[in-house]
Amino acid sequence: MSKRKKDDGGKDAKDLMGSLRGCFDEVRAKIQETENKKKLEKERRKKVKDDYDKWLKEQKPEAEKAAKKILDWVSKFLISDMWREITSSLRNLTSDEDDPEPIIYRLAISRTIIYEGPSPNPYYPYGTQGHQSFSIDLDGTLSVHHDVKYGKFYKLKSIGDMMKYVDPVVLVQIAETMQDDSVWGIIKEELKKSLKRAILKHCN
Repeated sequence: MSKRKKDDGGKDAKDLMGSLRGCFDEVRAKIQETENKKKLEKERRKKVKDDYDKWLKEQKPEAEKAAKKILDWVSKFLISDMWREITSSLRNLTSDEDDPEPIIYRLAISRTIIYEGPSPNPYYPYGTQGHQSFSIDLDGTLSVHHDVKYGKFYKLKSIGDMMKYVDPVVLVQIAETMQDDSVWGIIKEELKKSLKRAILKHCN
């Protein structure tokens, strides 16, 4: 009887070890599968970033030329009679006599630029990009605005600022409007929109 129990015990031990080995192998396989997925995801993210960096590098020469054209145009615009007339009119457009602050304190000089293109976002490597527009404060400061929820304004005082804060495609498209003079129609259109919004805000 004792020999039988001993044999049964040995068999149970072997069964247990066999079962554990199977579990260990399964766990190791799962760990390896997870590591392989992580490695593939890391490689995919790196490729998205590398592709975007390559695209940015290709856009840089034209974007820098566009940035210079924009700064040249703005510098001439700020000493023009038109700018003086616009700012004078806007400064006099206040909400009431006791509040000297103008109801419009920024002049849009572009529409919001949106286009389809590459992105550094690994989850959306290609799609709708841009969402940026240019404006000039009444004190003459050029800014870019990210026209999305909680989007920020960034001051643009140099080509370096533009290359840092502005999408290269946006720079090129805005420079084109200044080169072909369509910018004047855009300013008129955007100013009308601003006036309508101001009227609705202060008259309700």
